Amino acid sequence: MSNPLNEVAYCVEYFYAKPGFRDQLVQSLLKLVEPTRAEPGCLQYDLLQDQKDENLIILLVKFKNIELMNKHEHQAFVKAFAENEMKKYCEKLIWNDALGISK
Repeated sequence: MSNPLNEVAYCVEYFYAKPGFRDQLVQSLLKLVEPTRAEPGCLQYDLLQDQKDENLIILLVKFKNIELMNKHEHQAFVKAFAENEMKKYCEKLIWNDALGISK
């Protein structure tokens, strides 16, 4: 069995904006991009717009390992977003965490 601390960690997050708050949610999420990409072990941090639902914003996150992803989740700027902007602008959040499969 592989060691999760050595596996690449992924997270796919689906942010559903409250009606009328899509732009505010997007702007708030965009503010997280630069500091997250500067974190040690961050391999990907990209925002996507769903093609069918403009109120659905998808975030793709990839870190070198689960330990570094966990550190990211405890960053002050991430916690501040979750406690403030996300509560104001996001109607629903769904996410999936995963580890890379290696041979």
